[in-house]
Amino acid sequence: MAVGNHDLGVNAYSGRDLLQDEDDSRPVFKHFFPQNTFNDTIPKLIHRRTFFPKRIGSEVLFLVLDTGYEVEMADQVDFIRQELSQDSTYKFGIYHFPMYSA
Repeated sequence: MAVGNHDLGVNAYSGRDLLQDEDDSRPVFKHFFPQNTFNDTIPKLIHRRTFFPKRIGSEVLFLVLDTGYEVEMADQVDFIRQELSQDSTYKFGIYHFPMYSA
């Protein structure tokens, strides 16, 4: 799942600091969808990310991106470049906004 405005319950006007210390006020998305899991471990709330790679074997790569809800796109560029430089036959980007807006 790619994180979006309803998942975090924040926007530019909310005044919430998402980088605060770990506590129960973290967004629901992070409590129930700790998707950046590695080696079958679930990271602490403060270390859960809203952008991460998902691989299916060595052929398929899904890049799940945060379209600016918690992390600005510009801050994900190095991550995207690094992941795209690895060998995968099929590569897909997933994010909250549609490619073409109504």
